[in-house]
Amino acid sequence: MTQDGDIGAQEPPRTLVFLQPRGSRARRLVQPPSDYEDRAPYPRWFTIPARGTLTGLEIAAAVYIAWYQQGRESSGQSSGAEFALAGVGLAAAIDGLITILSIVGLYEAGASCTAAFIDVIPAVISCVGAIGVAWPERRVYDDPWMGPQNTSAAFAGAVA
Repeated sequence: MTQDGDIGAQEPPRTLVFLQPRGSRARRLVQPPSDYEDRAPYPRWFTIPARGTLTGLEIAAAVYIAWYQQGRESSGQSSGAEFALAGVGLAAAIDGLITILSIVGLYEAGASCTAAFIDVIPAVISCVGAIGVAWPERRVYDDPWMGPQNTSAAFAGAVA
């Protein structure tokens, strides 16, 4: 119902983002982000730094887990960090791709929805990897790799 009391009148929709036609890819790449409406659920000024920071942290976690795995296996012991490294590496690749797509202007509502579903995959793999790293076959408390083992499990759990 409008202010005039006319029941049959339609109110304008609250958002026109999904009702407007999508511009051509060439137009979106040429125009700066302020010239067209951002169709992603989160603005680009939030997505680019957030996903970029996550990418950096995930790369650091992957390097640390790879260092732990290499050191543990060079001493003749199994590390159990394969899943953790795979999950963290996959998360870093996905977040890096999303950052690049946001910078170029191709990360819109459909890509955001797809990324939300795809983000579940490295989360599950990293969670299984964190459990695999933190749950050794036997606990030896004077093991020199106990600290890096717990740190690697914490990194994989944080990425999950």
